Parts: sequence; structure tokens; C-alpha cells
Amino acid sequence: MDRPPMTPQQREEQTGCIEQHRQTTADTASIDMVCSNERMQGTIHLEVTYTGMTHYQGSSTLVGTVLGRPTNAVTTFSGDFVSADCGSVKPLDRSNPALAK
Repeated sequence: MDRPPMTPQQREEQTGCIEQHRQTTADTASIDMVCSNERMQGTIHLEVTYTGMTHYQGSSTLVGTVLGRPTNAVTTFSGDFVSADCGSVKPLDRSNPALAK
């Protein structure tokens, strides 16, 4: 990753998606967004569950229209912690002002 994650304000400016609701617990996070831009109009629900310190899984659901076509898409994902050593990939320097763009 060459820059830090977008803030909700940056995401709204760049994508046209507005966060409507966010809920977090010790092991789960969920976000609901409403999107309205030239490519897409609809809602997105994202949910991630962390299982211990080494695994996460989740899904996102998009309901609306994309490029004028009705869309109902569900995506599932999962990931595992592999190693604390990232080899030649160095940590992101968050103090670099160029990354804030």
C-alpha cells in the first residue's frame, strides 16, 4: 500500500459514498454506505469478523445500479496473518506529506 487508508471524508469526496452507520464490537466491524456517483447508485453493507489475532473474514453486499444496470452483488473474503517479517516491503511512512493526497 503506497498511502494510508482514506478517511470517511476523503472516501466521500473521491467515491461519492457516504457512511450512514458504523458499528464495532471487540471482534466485528460493520459499515453501511450510500453511494451516488456517475457510475453507481446504491447501498453497500460491509462486515468483517476477526477470529483471534491471526484470521479475519467478511462480506460486502452492493444493491443498486452500476452503469445503469441493476446490481445485487455479494463478495466474501478472508485473510490470515502470515508473518511479522515483510521481507523487502518496508512499513508505510505516515509522516510523509506526499502520502496524504
